[in-house]
Amino acid sequence: MEAIGYLARTQSHKDKEKLAPYIVQAILLLVAPALLAASIYMVLGRLMTYLEAAHHSMIRIKWLTKFFVAGDVLSFLMQTLGGAMLAKGGDSGNLGQKLILGGLFVQILFFGGFLTVLCMFHLRINREPTAIASSLQRNGRNGWMTMLTVLYASGGFIMVRSIFRVIEYVQGRNGYLLRNEVWLYIFDATLISAAVIPFNFVHPSNVILLENRKSFSEGAEGLQGAEMELAPRHRQ
Repeated sequence: MEAIGYLARTQSHKDKEKLAPYIVQAILLLVAPALLAASIYMVLGRLMTYLEAAHHSMIRIKWLTKFFVAGDVLSFLMQTLGGAMLAKGGDSGNLGQKLILGGLFVQILFFGGFLTVLCMFHLRINREPTAIASSLQRNGRNGWMTMLTVLYASGGFIMVRSIFRVIEYVQGRNGYLLRNEVWLYIFDATLISAAVIPFNFVHPSNVILLENRKSFSEGAEGLQGAEMELAPRHRQ
């Protein structure tokens, strides 16, 4: 969505009277980070399960991903609808801008909650590591602590980007940030790139269930079965 959004933005630059590429870039660049955030929520849930550390979560592991993804879906829908209305202009545009702001505030609220859960989990598992966490690699490219660091970094970049977008839309369509394109590339394109790139070096599949990746497709039972299988090997 990010790639298509910037391609559409290029086309919009070449033809400023054409509405379709403008709408495409406006909506896709606005809502794409919500999907990245949903992926981050799922990675933390999987990591907690893999480390047998669900008791360290502030929210029951059963509801953790569902709760935050539900907030993300709400934010995604509000921003998408608001972006479509904003592109029409007039009274619809004013309502669309309010919907986008509401969606961004929802995203910040839920993402702030997620970062709190992540921080508390980090502190608790450091203080009381589980047996399997103690036996597994902590640091390095395949370490679970490195994965937590990547989640912190990625989450922080997305949060700063969302705050920038809020300020942008609070200023309105004639505001300084919307009229000066460079800020979009600094606080949106650069930050979202910085949120994605680390996962190419510390990919979740290299940290979680490295020896049995098929278990991801088998749900919770597959995860538990793989952990039972892997635990003795790690402890050896």
